[in-house]
Amino acid sequence: MTRNDPAGLLDQNERVQNRVDELETGTYSHLVAWDDRRICRDEYFSVIQYAAKQGNTEIVYVGDVNDDDLTFDLKRRIERDTKEEEIKKSRRAIERRREKGYDHGRPRFGMTYDADGHYQIPGEDFEIVLEIFQYDRNGMSRREIAEEVDRPLGTVQNVLDRQQWYVKRSNIAESDSAEILDW
Repeated sequence: MTRNDPAGLLDQNERVQNRVDELETGTYSHLVAWDDRRICRDEYFSVIQYAAKQGNTEIVYVGDVNDDDLTFDLKRRIERDTKEEEIKKSRRAIERRREKGYDHGRPRFGMTYDADGHYQIPGEDFEIVLEIFQYDRNGMSRREIAEEVDRPLGTVQNVLDRQQWYVKRSNIAESDSAEILDW
């Protein structure tokens, strides 16, 4: 992953979560990286180390890794300071997005960002969102809806709890689906 990866933060990235799960279940015998910074900076490295330990996966570095405490500590302090500056920049960028009225963060279920990356619009799974609203309108329980659309109960609950948000963002007031959303 790169800094500009649209997949988002490490702990929210499905690919990363899958690899960490695979480490924890012992899918791999070795995790090979140039050095420890290539695996992950910041505290998420400890999550990866823990998963590797649970799965009996050996972490192997191809490059030189400084083992003495002083060098390790200095490296981590510099990385921490860099990360703190990145966090400040990120917070400023989020504040600017909010000031302009743009959405930010991971898209909600059934949504994706528009071409400019400013607003969430209906995405691939939006039809499932409409199905959830229709089933709810027909009186099905949330658990029944979850089974019918093959999604976790929490996802169904979140969609139904945010119905007005979906109405606002979906921009489908003139379509046949508008009556499903706005009832």
